[in-house]
Amino acid sequence: MGRVGLRRTTGSADLSARDFAAVIVGGGVAGAATALALARKGLPTLVVERNGDQGDRFGESLAPSVNPLIERLGLREAFLATDPLPCYGNRSAWGSDRLDHRDFIRDPYGHGWHVDRPRFDAMLIDAARLAGAHVALRSTVVAASRLENGSWPLTLEGPDGPRSVTARVVVDASGRASFFARGQGARRLFEDHLVAAVAILEPEGPPILDSTTLIEACRDGWWYSALLPDGCLATAYLTDPDLLAATQCGTSAGWEAALAETTYTRLRIAKHAYGLAQPPRVVAAGSAFLDGAAGPGWLAVGDAAASFDPLSSHGIASALSTGLRAAASVRAYVDGARDAFQPFAVGVTRSFARYQFMRQAYYAEERRWSDAPFWRRRQRLRSAVSSR
Repeated sequence: MGRVGLRRTTGSADLSARDFAAVIVGGGVAGAATALALARKGLPTLVVERNGDQGDRFGESLAPSVNPLIERLGLREAFLATDPLPCYGNRSAWGSDRLDHRDFIRDPYGHGWHVDRPRFDAMLIDAARLAGAHVALRSTVVAASRLENGSWPLTLEGPDGPRSVTARVVVDASGRASFFARGQGARRLFEDHLVAAVAILEPEGPPILDSTTLIEACRDGWWYSALLPDGCLATAYLTDPDLLAATQCGTSAGWEAALAETTYTRLRIAKHAYGLAQPPRVVAAGSAFLDGAAGPGWLAVGDAAASFDPLSSHGIASALSTGLRAAASVRAYVDGARDAFQPFAVGVTRSFARYQFMRQAYYAEERRWSDAPFWRRRQRLRSAVSSR
């Protein structure tokens, strides 16, 4: 059973357009949300996305807090048209051998969702295009410099060769790479270097009907699994790079050996005869943030500004909310407020600080393997922040 998704159209930006209020580097969730909000404010906007589509992405679960953000973006009907799967709660074996259940029945925002990420991302960028944003696919920013008058001449490289545009503001939505921000001297500060060995499992028979998210802690990390709308099961083993290498969990054999050490995740997969369709892939999943989410004429959104441990379920909600706030800041900046980006950057820093407290408290709950490197690293009183 293959995953079904909408591929993005191959449309590109209007080649006659050269001057933009904002050029957004990256067309993922944060970039598309920023572009949509800016286009609705009447600002000429260009999204530069290096891929023709987004492919499979890790992070298919949306917390209930995403619902008001989708409403604010005016995307409820478009979102429901992607056939998301309702998620009515989480189950977790964390801090004890008992499996606890937390349902969303009392959540003020309703239930959560499991989504097909290619369809979800395509829905966002298509909405931005329909609102008037220009989109250049399979394109990258290869040169950028800021003039004394504050404008940005940019050189793009795409299928039709190089192209020059100018922007009043550049928005870095390049994900964990923070490509543009780091080019302006910003530093990415790391809480940890968590990685995820991600696999999409296919059922041999009828798929499971249980749409809760399952989290299970183990000695060297923790496991995530969630049903996808097409009946496949998204799974991930979260650990540290050195522990992943030692156990070879980036390979099918190593991944399955680690799975065999679990209880609830193993039973969930075995009960419904789910199997690896292809070897797992390893992706970055650590916590990190920029030492400044904005600078002269630029700001960063989504994972480019701050990235979160998947345990927090912060990723997509943060991408949407920073996109909305960034659009308001860009509008104010274009209207003449030269300090418009400072409150935005302060907000990103404060939000990450709140997340740090929550993350530390949650990891502190798991004491069964306090001597193991993975848990010992996360249960210190103060997180060690490194930069590179």
